[in-house]
Amino acid sequence: MPRFVKQRFVQFPPAAVLFKPQGVPLRTLEQIVLGLDEYEVLRLVDYEGRDIETAAESLRVSRATAGRILESARKKSAEAICRGKAILIEGGTVVVGGQRFRCDSCGVMWEDPVPMEETAGPGAEIPACPSCSATAVVDLGSGWRGGGGRGRHGRGGPGGH
Repeated sequence: MPRFVKQRFVQFPPAAVLFKPQGVPLRTLEQIVLGLDEYEVLRLVDYEGRDIETAAESLRVSRATAGRILESARKKSAEAICRGKAILIEGGTVVVGGQRFRCDSCGVMWEDPVPMEETAGPGAEIPACPSCSATAVVDLGSGWRGGGGRGRHGRGGPGGH
């Protein structure tokens, strides 16, 4: 019987969930699924330059677990780059913290570290764009709320595959 997978905390969902080689139709590519926890540890360690211990605290897992997640994420990313595969970021047993928004009018993206549930309750209105004040704003994290999924390879992202 497999061990219980502890929920991992992801501060912000990714701005894009699919990456593929240029000029190759997606339907012809093999996809590698990168879990949200793997994305988050890559973001924290390799993008933000944090050490593994700080990343583990942010994910709310042990240092050893964060190290295993990072190793898996790096291996999958390297395989996708070396073999010309697409990377799909989705799934995993995660809880999403803040929110990420994109304005459809001017393209500006911004983050709010406090989830809407904590500030105005479920179903709260999406804020206007801080750059152009347009109301055509997309909540990029709305599909991730609630975490869940089926373990590290589950599908729980936008679109609910």
